[in-house]
Amino acid sequence: MTQQHGKPEERATKFLERLVATKDDRGKMACLRRGLSPGTRHYSWQVLAAIGGASAIDDPVCETVAACFALHPENKKIGNFGVTCQKIGKDNMDAFERHFRRLIASGDRRDVCVQVANIVKKAKSEGVAIDYETLFVDLYYWSDRVKVCWAQKFWSVPEEPDETSEEGAP
Repeated sequence: MTQQHGKPEERATKFLERLVATKDDRGKMACLRRGLSPGTRHYSWQVLAAIGGASAIDDPVCETVAACFALHPENKKIGNFGVTCQKIGKDNMDAFERHFRRLIASGDRRDVCVQVANIVKKAKSEGVAIDYETLFVDLYYWSDRVKVCWAQKFWSVPEEPDETSEEGAP
């Protein structure tokens, strides 16, 4: 097994840079999109290995981010996935909130990756960009803290005021 060096954030950046470089290769992008289906995901493994190394094969985060990017390559630094979900649900928050709740209720990486893929399909249909580097890191470190950060952005929970600011004064 090949060991990858560097922080996950750095690996994510390199992975996504290589993914962007393959954007013009329609065949590779088609193979990556097949990673969204359990029955055809093995077609994506050769391309994943070329992009992210052998450890990218059968890694739910690599598979999902690559497949979602191949499906909807609108990559933009907009913040975490909670921001994306908020933009998708802005016109009908009540209906979309159910999907978001299911997303943040996901227990492990494989489960959340399935939910993310479904929401990326919705983002594509509505023309909402995805911050893939942040998504990669958040999925890699999937935890209650990531869930809270996504929820804060989705429901626009303001950050706690700084103790030195006038807003925080009684």
